[in-house]
Amino acid sequence: MNERRMVFAGLVVVVFAIIACVVGLIEFLGIPSLVKASMNIDIAAIGMFGAILVKRETLSRTFDSIDRLVYEPVRFLALEKLWILGETHFSDLRDSIKKEIKDLTNGNLAGHLSYLEEAGYVKAQRYFKGRKAATIYNITDEGKKAFEWYLISMLSRLHYSSKELGIPWQPSAIDKTNK
Repeated sequence: MNERRMVFAGLVVVVFAIIACVVGLIEFLGIPSLVKASMNIDIAAIGMFGAILVKRETLSRTFDSIDRLVYEPVRFLALEKLWILGETHFSDLRDSIKKEIKDLTNGNLAGHLSYLEEAGYVKAQRYFKGRKAATIYNITDEGKKAFEWYLISMLSRLHYSSKELGIPWQPSAIDKTNK
């Protein structure tokens, strides 16, 4: 039975890889507007977890898909830094986040990390270094999925809002209007 599961899991990964390649090729060739318009589908993301195709109305008009746990700036930055840095000591994580949020305290960060830990987004390893307690944090696969989905949801919402308001979405268009 385990062999069947392994084969199935392998096939799923291959299918996602093929979808990601096709979607990437479509984007590269500039065909997405034709394909996406006819299918009423947005290519939400091509990330670590494969291509995510989403019906336009699913994300563009609702905030239901936005994870409020990731939404808070300290938790957002904690997940981002843990994904980038990998396994990280509390003090190193704090110093990294303090570059962007100057008034962050140890207690404040510890509280946010406990919320993320309870949700299963981060894993904490507590130990003693001599007589002093220390903690190493790492982002879990569930945390990576939640963070990636949050980014996809926000980008989709921003894209929708920019279209509704007539604000250029492409960075190159924004650069032209600022000059």
